Amino acid sequence: MDWEKELKDFKLFHKPKKSFSKTSKSLYFGIKKLKNKALILQYLPRNSRTSLHYHERTKEKHIILSGKCYIQTNNKLKLLRNGEVTNPPEQHRLETKKEGCLILLEVTHNGKKDWEKDKILV
Repeated sequence: MDWEKELKDFKLFHKPKKSFSKTSKSLYFGIKKLKNKALILQYLPRNSRTSLHYHERTKEKHIILSGKCYIQTNNKLKLLRNGEVTNPPEQHRLETKKEGCLILLEVTHNGKKDWEKDKILV
């Protein structure tokens, strides 16, 4: 991926946006929407987690920019590896412990508007 080209026109939010899920502590700092992909800057504060959710048609690649994060899949919690991918319809949740984590999410989708909605389980 040519990062300089990909990040051109990346929209940073004036104020961080909170997750629309009531069980998620994620904050979003910016986004760049492309035809079949989006780049999203996500921050998860220390000692917090996202909702347990899945995506029907989207794939997420997690690029860790700073900090440490864990991912729960199949009821197992493990350290999130840089570049780790979750495929549809894999249920997953991110979690932090003693430090927050800044992640660039590369979301590959079908080009339809519905990719922006998670299927929240908890």
